[in-house]
Amino acid sequence: MGATGANCAVPPPIPLDRERNRVLVAEALQRAAMAANNGSVDSACAMLTDVELMVANSPSTIAHDPLSEKLLEVVNAAIGWFNEVLSDCKCRSRSTLVDKSSSLSLPGGGALRSEVQPLTNTTMVGVIADVTPPADTRTALKPRTFAVSLPFSSLGSGANPSASGLNMTGALPFSLHDGGSSTILAAGSTSSAITAGAGRSESLWHHRALRDSSDSASTHGGSEIDSPMPSGIRGITLRKNPLLPKAPPIRLLGSVTFAGGKRGRIGGTLRGRPRLQPPVLMPLHAPPIARDSGASIVPPPLGIMPPLPPAGVAAKGVQGSYESWLCRLLRMPLRPLPLPDELIVHIFSFLQPAVLFHASLTLPSLIVDKTATTVRGHFTTISAALRAAQPGDRLIIRPGVYRESLRIEVPVMLLGCQSGAAGGAGVTITSSRNHTVHSTASFARMENITLRQTGSSGRSCLLVSRGRLDVSECDISSASGLCVEVTDSAAPIVRHSRIHGGAAAGLWFRAAGCGLVEGNEIWGNGWSGVQISDESNPTLLRNYIHDNKSAGVISFNHGRGVARHNDITSNGKGGVQVRSRASPELICNRIFAERSFGVWVYEHGLGRFEDNDIVNNAWSGFQVEEGSAPVVVGNRLRGNRSAGIVVYNRGSGTYEWNDISCNGRCGVQIKSGSAPYFRHNRIHHEKQAGVLTAEDGTGVLEDNDIFDNQWSGVQTEGPSNPLLRHNRIHHNGGAGFIAYQNGSGLLESNNIYGNKKYGVQSKTGGHPTVRLNRIHDKVYGIYLTESGGGIYEENRIHNIRGTGIYVSSDCSPVLSNNHGVA
Repeated sequence: MGATGANCAVPPPIPLDRERNRVLVAEALQRAAMAANNGSVDSACAMLTDVELMVANSPSTIAHDPLSEKLLEVVNAAIGWFNEVLSDCKCRSRSTLVDKSSSLSLPGGGALRSEVQPLTNTTMVGVIADVTPPADTRTALKPRTFAVSLPFSSLGSGANPSASGLNMTGALPFSLHDGGSSTILAAGSTSSAITAGAGRSESLWHHRALRDSSDSASTHGGSEIDSPMPSGIRGITLRKNPLLPKAPPIRLLGSVTFAGGKRGRIGGTLRGRPRLQPPVLMPLHAPPIARDSGASIVPPPLGIMPPLPPAGVAAKGVQGSYESWLCRLLRMPLRPLPLPDELIVHIFSFLQPAVLFHASLTLPSLIVDKTATTVRGHFTTISAALRAAQPGDRLIIRPGVYRESLRIEVPVMLLGCQSGAAGGAGVTITSSRNHTVHSTASFARMENITLRQTGSSGRSCLLVSRGRLDVSECDISSASGLCVEVTDSAAPIVRHSRIHGGAAAGLWFRAAGCGLVEGNEIWGNGWSGVQISDESNPTLLRNYIHDNKSAGVISFNHGRGVARHNDITSNGKGGVQVRSRASPELICNRIFAERSFGVWVYEHGLGRFEDNDIVNNAWSGFQVEEGSAPVVVGNRLRGNRSAGIVVYNRGSGTYEWNDISCNGRCGVQIKSGSAPYFRHNRIHHEKQAGVLTAEDGTGVLEDNDIFDNQWSGVQTEGPSNPLLRHNRIHHNGGAGFIAYQNGSGLLESNNIYGNKKYGVQSKTGGHPTVRLNRIHDKVYGIYLTESGGGIYEENRIHNIRGTGIYVSSDCSPVLSNNHGVA
């Protein structure tokens, strides 16, 4: 299509001429059939001859357009058929012979007319003879019909010819039928079928003779009288056929509906011939559509479908259709397929847009160039190209700044071009009042385009509210709102793009939005880099998320999401925030050098954190509070300025197989009524205690390895009461376990050894319960001072250079069945 203005599009010459030829041939065939029905076979042939000249001299035929050449073959076949039928029959008619060398005559001097008659695999053009019966007392015969097949084999094959009950062994079969019996004649290399019937279907009438020239035919019931037959006819056989049903409408070349056939009648008053339905023609200036819903195809009897256009030659309505798209994907010739669009779209839903719009596919292309105001076939605006696009089209956009707001509603691809110079300008789409791009297509693709939202309306730069939009190699920024907004179960794919400078978040997935965000750089946004809420579940893969004013990634209000192999760093309020019953999964990410927490889970947040590196953050590596209960497995938390893991203010959760080391304070802090569960962790080389419980902190520590910490291995203070079971607490700078300031705790079956001072220490009102432990430290196994108390029973205390248990005078512990006490 050409473009004379921003929003005016004119079709290019070849497609327009092709569409003109298609409508012209279809209308000429219809008019020729009507003329033949009125007895003017010569007029019908003249019409087709004129159309043949027009199609042969059209620009599309001269340019060897496949469809125009095929239309020319159809017209030539129709003209040749008229000549061949009239020449073979050597009959006379009211009209002049087509070739002016022979005439068409029928017994009884009947009148000729033609009609469209569908058989099983061909489109039939018939000649009907109105025969006046002899003067006798028998019932008048119905009109006999000569039906001759027009061989449209080039239009595709239909059902098996044997389904119609005719013996079609020759090149040009014809039949005389009225719904009764049939007679098969063999004429040289051409098989001819003559069908005749009486007013009642159960009775047979017999054909007496077919005479040459102007001889008339007479019929006597019950017997057959020999008489001369036309030359070339070798024999006559008589059989009875079932009533032929009314033929269904036949679509020819996708635009005109033909009603073929003759109503079968058993008896009664004769009626006139059936009238053809008026043709349904498309205006020449109308753009082709993928599927014409106004002209439905009624399936013929016995499951026979109308013939399809041949492989490799597709009508205009197929070029931009889902059928042609599927044919290109399957590497097969273009042809209409017996599949509804809904089924093809469902098949496409299992494929990524990158596959549907792959560069190897020869998809139709539209050119957008804002500077090409006089170039035919080019659009000056992207919006105009989108309005003219068909499913599967590729919009190639030339470099420039396009100030418009786009709405993608058709499955298309927007491909931005780069200027030839190195580092030259590309394609920039900018909008100040609305969303720069709003996508609602089932699937679409956008590549190598810069998107800018420059207004103050708070609109998103890119809004995806339905379907799957594949965004690749784009630069997206918004001065007033979100850079990318995904809503209403949409599932975009954002790859290798730069998302930055948003007044709000870089990406916000809400209202059950999902999709894939892979290999992007997300930075400098006013809120978080990625926000996930309201049951949304996107996948973040190998992104670099940094220097956002809030968190790098935040999931809240029942948000979910999966983050893998991302680098999250230098964000203002933590690398990852999880709150309000959100439950994301973070696996194999690097969360480092954050300005506050590495991971912050609060307000009943959930989630699973596995195999992450959480290192060198300004505050704690992992902080859990306010009823939150995450699952933290196999992470490495080290080098954080505060504690490695802080469980605070009634927090809980499960922490397994983590390596917690070299943090600024403690490895693990449990405070304010929190009750986490730690198992199989390594807590070592901390600058203070390995584990600190305080302020009513409880919880379970089981099968952990706590060693080489500068202070004690486990330290309890205040009214805290943890449970330690089957842990190895060794080689710490202070005691293995210390309870002070009314701290308590239960130690069962632990192995406490090699600590610098004491195995277990209790002072200033500490009162732990120590039972069934193995304690073998350097100085004292159990050391009680400053009103320290507690219960100590059935412990094995050995290899002590000093005293096994030391109790000062102001202490009153309970000692029972301890072994190896010196």
